Amino acid sequence: MLDDAHCIKYMNEAASKIFGKLLLGCAFELLLKESRDADKLSDFLAKTQHAMDLTMVTVTGEDLPVLITKWNSAAGPMILVYPKTGATPAAQLWQANQYDPLTGLPNRDLLRDRIDQFLKLGKRQQLASPFAVLCLDLDGFKPINDTYGHKVGDHVLQIIAQRLKSSVRESDTVSRVGGDEFVCFMTNLHDIEDSRVVASRILDEVLKPVIVDGHVLAVSTSIGVALWPSDAESVDQLLRFADMAMYTVKQRGKNGVGFFNSKMNELARKRAEMESDLREALRRGQFVLHYQPQFCLHTGRIRGVEALIRWNHPERGMVPPSDFIRVAEESNMIHQIGDWVLVEATRQARQWLNMGLNIKVAVNISARQFVDTLPARVEEILTNFKLPASMLELELTESVLVSDYARTARLLEEIRDMGVHTSLDDFGTGFSSLNYLSSFPLRTLKIDRSFVGPTLAHFQPKMIRAILAIAKEFNLSTLAEGVENQEQMDALREMGCDYMQGFHLARPMPPVALHAFIADFNEQLSESLVT
Repeated sequence: MLDDAHCIKYMNEAASKIFGKLLLGCAFELLLKESRDADKLSDFLAKTQHAMDLTMVTVTGEDLPVLITKWNSAAGPMILVYPKTGATPAAQLWQANQYDPLTGLPNRDLLRDRIDQFLKLGKRQQLASPFAVLCLDLDGFKPINDTYGHKVGDHVLQIIAQRLKSSVRESDTVSRVGGDEFVCFMTNLHDIEDSRVVASRILDEVLKPVIVDGHVLAVSTSIGVALWPSDAESVDQLLRFADMAMYTVKQRGKNGVGFFNSKMNELARKRAEMESDLREALRRGQFVLHYQPQFCLHTGRIRGVEALIRWNHPERGMVPPSDFIRVAEESNMIHQIGDWVLVEATRQARQWLNMGLNIKVAVNISARQFVDTLPARVEEILTNFKLPASMLELELTESVLVSDYARTARLLEEIRDMGVHTSLDDFGTGFSSLNYLSSFPLRTLKIDRSFVGPTLAHFQPKMIRAILAIAKEFNLSTLAEGVENQEQMDALREMGCDYMQGFHLARPMPPVALHAFIADFNEQLSESLVT
């Protein structure tokens, strides 16, 4: 920081190491290599220009090309000095420690340092101009990375990084803090609308098509914004609150901007409680499985059941998966929960078999379970319970299948070779591709409930016929989810759909109730299926 005479009155630790602590009280111009740059510096400090290039001299006498930016505070100009890439050994060391090697953007450490310096100055000088932290997470990047490989993914990140830099002022900081996560730190704002304008500009820039190796790719971004001093007073708070706001945008549907508010703190507290309760549920065995029957639309027989998890919470009662699966996925507990479901469903199928009930059980497999060890784990569980492999079916979503074609094909072939069937869940709602229908050993396409609709008025016959035609072409059976009434069931049968499940014939039920349901089914319900 400089005084009115442009003498140095404050240096942070990084500046002291590069230029020497003894310069405190000296004119800033003494650090310039060229004396003629002093006039340019004076003009820079006097005008509204935000950044300029200079060559400075380090404490060891090395020339150091830099970019300097300023902040005209009430206490005098604050100068930020950014050494340029590879200029000197000192700059090279700075670059290696403070910048992301892929994008050339400041890394998390440098970002935190810059925010911290501004916060200290802002508090010391009681400044009124707000700062903004924008937390960005790319939407749709993972499928690109998984489908086209890391080389293409890296190129996309480099292009997006340049777009972000072009969307902000040169004096602002754009940082890459994770795989597809970026943070923009903006200072000298007039008001909250400045950050809103920049966030909107970023949304537009990121949405533009990205062309890499002939592939026209599309990504978007979710942006969360936190402000100083209205929202937070520390680096950790600013980053955490901006992150909360970003995840709120994700939950609303992505590709948007959200500003932090105090209610998000309460949501974060509830989420932390949910994570703690989930870990307790795993330890105390609070999860249970309910089973929803699946019916053949042509014979009237029960095809099998789908295992659906429930959480028997000691205070909240029976909690549906929609209330906790997202938290389980984001907190990395989904693998443990998913493995428990696989073990429990297999154990129950063996118990039914011992009772004379030959019931195939379908189990949902999460992306975190779909790893190289999955086939061996499935085989181990089947062996432990002595259950025939044909009585187990694994349901996978489209997002799981697009992760790595060669690896996915290998895992599915190993699963098929042991006699376990696989089905594709929610077909038509994700990254639908005819390529993986022909490449992967699938047995069944499950038609998503969104095409069946809650009533006949929402029934989508064109989409359903298209899916049925695709399935027939690839010799796959079809199962419609979410069938709520007789009219939907009749229409699906007439179209040639093979199987169905839904509340019209049976809701998910505990094992004991399912046993009683099956015992009564042939007498009470088969006639309605075949008439």
